[in-house]
Amino acid sequence: MPPLQSPRHRTDPVAGASAAQSGGGALAAERRSVRGWLAGGAVLLAVVGGLVWSKEREHLSRPASTTAPVQLQVAAGGRPQTFPLADGSEVTLAPGSRLRSRGDFGVAARTLDLEGEALFNVAAGAAPFVVLAAGVRVEDVSTAFVVRALPATPDAPARALVAVTDGEVRVGAGEDAHLLLEGHAVLVDSAGAETALGADVVRGSVAWTSGALLFTDEPVPSVVERLQRWTGLTIAVDTALLTHRLSLALEAESAEQAVQHVAQVLGARATVDAGRWTIRAK
Repeated sequence: MPPLQSPRHRTDPVAGASAAQSGGGALAAERRSVRGWLAGGAVLLAVVGGLVWSKEREHLSRPASTTAPVQLQVAAGGRPQTFPLADGSEVTLAPGSRLRSRGDFGVAARTLDLEGEALFNVAAGAAPFVVLAAGVRVEDVSTAFVVRALPATPDAPARALVAVTDGEVRVGAGEDAHLLLEGHAVLVDSAGAETALGADVVRGSVAWTSGALLFTDEPVPSVVERLQRWTGLTIAVDTALLTHRLSLALEAESAEQAVQHVAQVLGARATVDAGRWTIRAK
């Protein structure tokens, strides 16, 4: 896993009772120290992100006229990469993510399939800009938004997390869609069931573009799936831990430390054998 912005892992205090039960009293001081960082960092991310995307949209308002198929991929354990698209848009792919177009992609045809996680900054075009992830359709005209495909968990089907940082998008499954406005985020599954998420999720959804992974009350399978993509490691988790939920911030110096920190917050232990990590209940 490439170095994030700090050699330390810091636990998000937003976890509440579930994180307290998982992490134990030993993490109390760490939670207090990170409270100010999370509040200040979230505001900084929102301000910096707004400035960056506002500046970029001046360029993106002049789309190109060429078309080409899109086949982009960032290897697990790599770094986020930003790619220009033929319509003048840009996409930043997270590690372990893949983006493909359905046929040629350009101003007049803009449909993409996403596996993993990506930040889109969309230029105006003749056709809607459509991202399909986990059976969910996200349709945009000209804005910036994040889409993350989440795996199925013991108590929920596969879903897509959609967060809008600028403008608005239309989100839904099939023909059942609605507008999601700037500053809002939602979890949607392929049946159209939705869960509204707070503004902190919108801010945290772009944190990875600056080198931090933020999790807010996420089920363990989703945390582990994302961590595997970012680190390139193989990680197994005891069945007894899969129903837990985690809130934490990772600014890891190494992939191994990130796994150890997740285990610590769970009140579990992490071991490695022949390159395969296992998180076990104590």
